Amino acid sequence: MASSQALREQIKKARAARRESNATQTTQSQSPATEWPQIVIAGVDDKPKSGEGDDSSNRGSGDDDDNDDDEDDYSDAEHPFGPDAPPKSLPIRPGGILDLTAKNLDNLTVETVGETPAVNVKVLLLQRNSLRAFPDALPMFSMLYTLDLSINGIRGTDYLPPGDAVLSFPYLKTLLAHSNMMTSIQPLFDRLDAPRLNYLDVHGNRLTGYPPGLTRVFGALTTFVASDNRIEEVEVDGLEGLQVLDLMNNCIGRLPPRLGLLEGLRELRVVGNAFKVPRRQVLERSTTEVLEWLRDRIPVEERAGGGGAAKASEEEDGWDMVGREEVKSSMM
Repeated sequence: MASSQALREQIKKARAARRESNATQTTQSQSPATEWPQIVIAGVDDKPKSGEGDDSSNRGSGDDDDNDDDEDDYSDAEHPFGPDAPPKSLPIRPGGILDLTAKNLDNLTVETVGETPAVNVKVLLLQRNSLRAFPDALPMFSMLYTLDLSINGIRGTDYLPPGDAVLSFPYLKTLLAHSNMMTSIQPLFDRLDAPRLNYLDVHGNRLTGYPPGLTRVFGALTTFVASDNRIEEVEVDGLEGLQVLDLMNNCIGRLPPRLGLLEGLRELRVVGNAFKVPRRQVLERSTTEVLEWLRDRIPVEERAGGGGAAKASEEEDGWDMVGREEVKSSMM
């Protein structure tokens, strides 16, 4: 019994000595305790050098090169619409909205549109870019309801896509082209077919006038905003059917009395011009009162087709007489 106990004690001592020996060898083979082992995480740049690794590392290298070329074609550096845009297509938001606002675009080409289903786009937002003309790919978006080209560098008169083809937008209702440098909207009259256009905003350009026949060309037009331009004369012909006419902050010197015949006009905005007639006191009245005031100044001879004598009488007597009446009433 005693011998068995002694044997067990010897076995324990032998095991303890072996563990101590193993621990000493492990400590000598490791770095000092103050140094921690480095943790290396393989990443996309941890590629084996040429010739390293087994043969499988080079397997399909030709396919990889082709894929790299495809990815370069649509890299973020070249694609102005960010990483969320699917390759060869532009992102259309719910409701058919294609928002390309502030993308530093100087054009929108057919190649840029790529495989985007342009006919599904109802609202095209291109404001705050670097466009100098209407984009070349615009005819592709024939189902638009709203087109916003505001706050760009669209200039002069040669700003529509190349060619003489008519631009047909059968459903277009709103065209925003304000805050540009256009000098005429005659190109829109000549080449834009938009029978449902009811809102045209070209304020903040360099227009010196607008062509006659505005509502005959755009039969559904109800709002025409052309404030902050250089318009010198109000062309009444072709304004029938307008509900809002905004010509504020232009260079208009007088309002023609025939403007008062536009009985459907609900808002006439003409402050900020260089008016001699009518006087400021008249312009500060409501639209209804201004239109009535204008109608009262149409001579009978002119309504019946009279000539220049009646017009001269209107300028010399009618307008000045109203000014005198207002001064007289203010003194009472």
